[in-house]
Amino acid sequence: MFYEGSLQEGISAAVGQQKMVLCFVTNEYDESNIWESDFLQDPSLVAVIAKQAVALRLRAGSEEAGYLAQIFPLPQTPTIVIMKHGELKEYVAAGTTKDEFLRRIRNSFNVSPPHTAQPASDALSSSPPASPHSGGTLPTVEQSENVRRVLEERAAKLEAAKAAAEQKAKEDLARRRAKAAAEASEGAQKQAELARKKKQQEVEDRRRILKRIQDDKEERRQRAAEREQQRMEIHSRSDSSLPVGTASPLRAPTVARNSNLTSIQVRLFDGSTVRSRFKTSDPVKEIRKWVDENRTDGRLPYTFTQLLTPLPNRSIDETEEEKSLGDMGLSPSSTLILIHVQSYSSAYDGSSQGVLSWILGSILAFLARLLGLIGLGGGGGRNSHDMAPQESDVASAHAKSRRVRGFENPDDQRRDHQLYNGNSLNFEPRPDEDE
Repeated sequence: MFYEGSLQEGISAAVGQQKMVLCFVTNEYDESNIWESDFLQDPSLVAVIAKQAVALRLRAGSEEAGYLAQIFPLPQTPTIVIMKHGELKEYVAAGTTKDEFLRRIRNSFNVSPPHTAQPASDALSSSPPASPHSGGTLPTVEQSENVRRVLEERAAKLEAAKAAAEQKAKEDLARRRAKAAAEASEGAQKQAELARKKKQQEVEDRRRILKRIQDDKEERRQRAAEREQQRMEIHSRSDSSLPVGTASPLRAPTVARNSNLTSIQVRLFDGSTVRSRFKTSDPVKEIRKWVDENRTDGRLPYTFTQLLTPLPNRSIDETEEEKSLGDMGLSPSSTLILIHVQSYSSAYDGSSQGVLSWILGSILAFLARLLGLIGLGGGGGRNSHDMAPQESDVASAHAKSRRVRGFENPDDQRRDHQLYNGNSLNFEPRPDEDE
């Protein structure tokens, strides 16, 4: 009964054969099965459908049913749609009774309903003669009414669907706009929050840095005060240990400690240091002997200076080198610095050089006079005689200067006393030097 092919092929076959198209949309439930096995199998319809139409069976939800729904809406299933040349002839929806179903299908094909058998006499007597056009007029009018009703329903549904789609589009647009506005507002709030947090973080960082700087200043101030307090305490202890009426010396040895061994560190002229241990009872000259054997900075003469930070440094005279390390206050550990001896000479070097210069000057003067008597010197005798005393005076002045410098104290010329920090080579001026 049904055409084996697609919707497009069925429509093409119907157009080629000048037939109607009957589309049966089924969902294969009970009502659809009743329509397919009972209503459409009625003897009054089978022959008519096979002769005047191409019947197509479409499953609800399929692609072909979707094509048909674009032309004629299919809100319910099962549904029968009858078309001819693109015009709707009949639209039968679900819930239709069998009698109504058969009547509407027959009307769409212009088929009169079958009559029950009656006696001829009763038929002739009971029914008046029918006019030749009465059988075709009623189905045509009813068909037009059905088509109009279906079209009105379809138009109303399309209008309602259009209004619903417009309303939904408006709602979607309003929703999107509200969402965009909310997102923009949220983004602005987030940006403001981020800017506020960033500014707060900068303020906290600046406050923390300022606090750290202030703490460092306070710590340095406290350290300086502690160092000053220690220096004052050391000076007070040094002053209190002296007898009444005795002035406080600028350089005082540290208090000797009871120890068998004393650690000594010596800084050489080239900046290097040497270390060793001595018995506390050994004299200071043992240190000089050890330095002479192990020094690598040459053989220049030197004297020792004891580093007494923060007190002023103490110079060790050669006359004190016979004393023990404990008596000199070098125990249990001390740092000694080698100091250059600025100049040294014998007390008779200058007079010997003056006598030699006078003898040489006399010899030269005698030779000059001899040459003058012979006539070869000219005025040279007088010049040589004048020059000799001058050279003798200059030599005498240099000798006298050397004799005077030989008795000078090296520390009197070197006023830039410096503090040694123990192991490093850096020095810094002593703050109380000018005092």
